[in-house]
Amino acid sequence: MRKDSGATTLFVRDLYAADIIFLTYMGNVSGIFKLFLDNVSDRWMTMAWKDKIAGEFTTSSHPSGDKLSTLLYLFTFAIQMRMIWVGSAEQDELVGGRAGIDRFGYSIGVVGQGMVDSKHILHEGDRETAKLYGDRLARIVSMMRKR
Repeated sequence: MRKDSGATTLFVRDLYAADIIFLTYMGNVSGIFKLFLDNVSDRWMTMAWKDKIAGEFTTSSHPSGDKLSTLLYLFTFAIQMRMIWVGSAEQDELVGGRAGIDRFGYSIGVVGQGMVDSKHILHEGDRETAKLYGDRLARIVSMMRKR
């Protein structure tokens, strides 16, 4: 049996009012975040988050870093909740985009490398990619509000 804390209940109440739910973590979801997802899974029965915008930015300290597992896990959760998933819209420089943007070429979401030169600092191109992604999410929320 799941135990729901008061803090989780308040947080979930805030999510009902949100236009967008942006999911993020590194490598895969943490145990506490998984518990959170388990505690809100009953919203599936009522489709409480249907048509909310969802997206994800995830990082790791290595170029690969198993980011795809996080993207797929949260993508699956969002799609099962009947949310509208927004992937990356930027192109990397290999296909005509700007240098440093979308360095890893993921389409399902945005990823970054969180350790550069032995410091836990997000790569400059990844920060810019995340900003562009946030701008895209904001535009989509704005378009949805106008409908």
